[in-house]
Amino acid sequence: MASRLSKFLLIAPALLAIIVDYFGWGLVYPLATAIFDDPVNGFLSAAATKATRDFYLSLSFLLYPLCLLFGSSTLGDISDIYGRKKVLFLCTLGIALSFICMGLGVLEKSLWLFLFGRALSGFMAGCAPIAQASVVDLSTPEDKPFNLALLSLTFAVGLILGPLVGSLLSDSHLISWFGYTTPLFFSAALALLAALWIQAKFSPQTRPNPVKSFSPLRPFVLFKEAIQSLELRHLAFVLFFFQFGVSLYIQTMLIFLNTHLHYTSVGLALFWTVMGAGFVLGLILLKALMKTALRISQMIFLALSLQALVVILSSFIAQESTLWMLGFFFSFLNPFSYALLMAVFSDAAPQESQGWVMGIWSAVIALAFIVGGLSNNLVPLFGLDPVIFLGGVAMALSAFIFRRFVKR
Repeated sequence: MASRLSKFLLIAPALLAIIVDYFGWGLVYPLATAIFDDPVNGFLSAAATKATRDFYLSLSFLLYPLCLLFGSSTLGDISDIYGRKKVLFLCTLGIALSFICMGLGVLEKSLWLFLFGRALSGFMAGCAPIAQASVVDLSTPEDKPFNLALLSLTFAVGLILGPLVGSLLSDSHLISWFGYTTPLFFSAALALLAALWIQAKFSPQTRPNPVKSFSPLRPFVLFKEAIQSLELRHLAFVLFFFQFGVSLYIQTMLIFLNTHLHYTSVGLALFWTVMGAGFVLGLILLKALMKTALRISQMIFLALSLQALVVILSSFIAQESTLWMLGFFFSFLNPFSYALLMAVFSDAAPQESQGWVMGIWSAVIALAFIVGGLSNNLVPLFGLDPVIFLGGVAMALSAFIFRRFVKR
């Protein structure tokens, strides 16, 4: 027992860094949706049009994946050159600074300071894959399955606690001085704690490699390399349309709940928390089914198809309770499509090229969320329902391409 505890404490600082990353990601989406629609305490005046509010909200959604696209690859290369501990420390400090900027932006009603913090948060989110790699490096063959399970748990903890804590800390009915800034400054404090713990106690096994160089054009190189491989090209299209659909569903559903059902930041965060709970239960069932004879390809195709159906149904349904059930079911299916598709993606490259293929994976997801953020500008032109429907069509196309890939 003492040995297991000592091994856990060895990787615990990296696990906290991952929790901080996903905690902040899950917290900001519902919070930003409420802030940009608030005529009194938000950035924009009460006279601002709905189109203007949707534009700046979409911009805040867009900045995170856009900066993540460059941050994940750049920071990954820098960690190989200077060592993972230094980069993890830098990233967690950067995340703390990003939340301070967003909190001060809300406090001073400075839209541009908030957007700068959002962009910095996206760039520094490259700490998650570095922390994951550090955990794997510190694992023995006997510990690796347990540590990988801990990694999955940290994702779920961050996704659930982020919106849940955000809903509590922004609720002025609980404590009078709570508001939009409270969860942002709390996240900054949590990230700072992670940075100090990493600096004091974390000892990854990798050593700096000063011979290696990095390029700011790395994401574009990854896209080019993905296209050159027939197998990866098909899988990249599957992943892109899948994540594009996820992006549209998440962002437009939050806007719908806010504008049509008048949800506050608390209601939006609780909806996100329920989705996080669905993800955890799906992950638990996935682990159980992996011990059976079910084929991975069948589970991926079924999950993609059912998620497409959920999104399409959501575009036609306005009943509150049904939308909550559909949201829970959508996130429940997500581990079957996301985690298993990652395994197929990984199998498309040899063991010595796993860093390269996972770099392609991250770049494609970031691109899908960038396009998804831009697509939110279609809402003022066509309305919410057609844009949600477009997300469902994208996911159905993802399932179709994957089916063709399996047949090949």
